[in-house]
Amino acid sequence: MSLSPHGPPDSPLPPAAAVETPAPADNPSPLWLRRDLLIAFALLAGLILTYLPALTGGFLWDDDAYISDNHTLLTAAGLRAIWVDPSATSNTHTHQYYPLTFTAFWTIHHLFGLTPLAYHVVTLLLHATAAILFWKFLQSLRLPGALLAAALFAFHPLNVMSVAWMTELKNTLSCSLALAAAWAYIRYAGLGIFEDETNAPRWRWYALSLLLFLLAMLAKTAISFLPISLLLILWWQKPRLTRCDLLTLLPMVAISLGMGALTIHIERHAGGASGPAYAIPFVDRLLVSGRSFWFYLWKLLCPARLTFIYPRWNVNAAQWTQWLYPIATAAALAAAWFARRRVGKGLFAALAHFYVSTSLLVLFVVLYMMRYSFVAGHWAYFGSLSIAALVAAPLAREFEKISLAQKSQIQWSAGLALTVLLATLSHAESRSYTSIETLWRDNIAVNPDSFMAHNNLARILLRQDRVDDALFESREAVRINPADEHAYINLGNALRREGRVDEGIAQYRKALDLDPNYADAHLDIGNALLAQGHADAALPEYVEALRINPNYAQAHFNLALLFSAQSRPDNALTEYHEALRIDPAFAEAHANLGFLLLQLGRTDEALAEFREALRLAPDAPLAPQMRQQIQSYGSGQ
Repeated sequence: MSLSPHGPPDSPLPPAAAVETPAPADNPSPLWLRRDLLIAFALLAGLILTYLPALTGGFLWDDDAYISDNHTLLTAAGLRAIWVDPSATSNTHTHQYYPLTFTAFWTIHHLFGLTPLAYHVVTLLLHATAAILFWKFLQSLRLPGALLAAALFAFHPLNVMSVAWMTELKNTLSCSLALAAAWAYIRYAGLGIFEDETNAPRWRWYALSLLLFLLAMLAKTAISFLPISLLLILWWQKPRLTRCDLLTLLPMVAISLGMGALTIHIERHAGGASGPAYAIPFVDRLLVSGRSFWFYLWKLLCPARLTFIYPRWNVNAAQWTQWLYPIATAAALAAAWFARRRVGKGLFAALAHFYVSTSLLVLFVVLYMMRYSFVAGHWAYFGSLSIAALVAAPLAREFEKISLAQKSQIQWSAGLALTVLLATLSHAESRSYTSIETLWRDNIAVNPDSFMAHNNLARILLRQDRVDDALFESREAVRINPADEHAYINLGNALRREGRVDEGIAQYRKALDLDPNYADAHLDIGNALLAQGHADAALPEYVEALRINPNYAQAHFNLALLFSAQSRPDNALTEYHEALRIDPAFAEAHANLGFLLLQLGRTDEALAEFREALRLAPDAPLAPQMRQQIQSYGSGQ
């Protein structure tokens, strides 16, 4: 199976019918432009129909940290912090420095507030943009089946996670920018249809490609493999690489290394991706890398039993059978390399891109999500591009063998049938993203041993006051993985809601046995003790939580409540102000601070806090009391 242009780089160009070329510039309405616009609109309309179930859905897992509870999205100061302070988004528990992505969220928030549909639509539009750019990119390289490859990428169910989950706007945004950067680079390099632009000022395209790549990295650093992909494209398209080819990619490599190092630092030190759970030996990571290559390839070719969190493999280097995966991966790449003279260099370039963009990263860093699974659908988003091209190109070549009278009809019919099939599967898959409860229940149906899904479902059920169901899910999480400290927190919370406070505290202490630096566990113990009236016993728990995490706004807030209960207003004021310094959008802290200031006779300050609390949360439980106070003092009473 060959993935190459219609001929080798030094061969004559293919017939005009095979390569779509722009119409003359003096034609104000060229046929090719109208046709391409119709295709683009048809692709967008198909995507809207495909993702209708997800478009009606609300915020999902992590969408609160990225969007609905992210205080940096509220103000101009927050926008500045997004760019100049890498710790700003870490304090919102996103633990990532992706300023362009958060700027997109900031913009949507200021235009549409917290309307989920707006975030869904923007993510979908960016995915459509990526598909269209992919189509034009392959077309520029004269690759057969460019439109079919774009359709396969656009409608493949493995990419539903990246499109239906609002948090992954970072995927669709960074991919769009990376494809635009790649297009600008091949135009600079004079590849494909640009090889005759000998008199054009190409350096402007090179500068544009660097700018677009930098923006892509500021959206999501997972796109850092692009310099390798461009090197593969240069090697594929040109008779031989030159020193200039390598030198022009060095600035991109420098950007990748710099931004990648920052991402890894934040992931480890702010994101919690450190400790025994992440100390995976290199030999085990090698096994994961080899296996993930085949996992993603199989899911792309046979998209069945897709889910949000896949089972985490039991990696054991002592089992010889597990070495078959990396050996097979190396063998596949080697076979493609040695077959390059017979089938073309495109096959190796495509498989190498796929490996680098899906399976190479684990050799260098263990991400936080690898605590739960070594693979995820959104990690294959970029890699799926080359597999789509690898499938589409040979199909297009087969169509070329058909007589010209039948070729167009059969080609469009077959391509449309395959696209409709994938769209149907994606439509069904997107139903899992209609609500957070649906997401985790569907996850459990496919992966019943996902302790993370049980744990997160328990948290949702507890918020809905379905305590018995929450207890069941929490116990399932503990049964599946008794070494996960988070499950004990949910179990403790459910027991407390049943009035079994001492049993709940015992579960919190089990979490601390597993992780003595688990600030949440200390906070929950303090809350339980305070609810029992043991303020003196609760105090050291709050203090310990803040020792572990001094920027824990909730712990400062709860400590302020404790000091208020002990009639220590000065201490309470200090803690409220500290909580608001860390999280200026903490509406409940503004409200409670306002009532405390009112008690102290500082009326003007209190009313200012009430107004800010109402601006942030107009439907908060204390909103009627705050409005009453504002009205009373505003009327001079």
